[in-house]
Amino acid sequence: MFCPKCGSMMFPSGRVYTCRHCMTEQDIAGNEQKIVTNIYKKEVASVGEEDNTAILAKEHVFCPVCERDVEAYFELRQMRSADEPETKIFRCSVCKHVWRE
Repeated sequence: MFCPKCGSMMFPSGRVYTCRHCMTEQDIAGNEQKIVTNIYKKEVASVGEEDNTAILAKEHVFCPVCERDVEAYFELRQMRSADEPETKIFRCSVCKHVWRE
C-alpha cells in the first residue's frame, strides 16, 4: 500500500496503514493484507566447513597434494571487484587440502 499523499510505502499498524514519512493513516478495512513468506530455505556452505559438504558442488580435478585426479568440493567467491572473474576454491575429498584456482 502506498501513501496517497506522498507516495511512500505504508505499513500496517494495528487496524490502519501508517505512512512513516508523512504520518498519514488509512483504514485497513476493505484492503487485503497479504503475507509473503519464503518457502525455500537457502543454505550457505563454505569449503572450509566439514559438515556442509552435502550441499556443495563437486568436480573431478587434479589435487596438488594427492597428485592424482580426485573428486573435490568447490565454491565460487567474488574475491576482487565485480569486473574481475570469480575465484574457484576447491577442497579435496580425500586429503582435505584446500586450494584456489
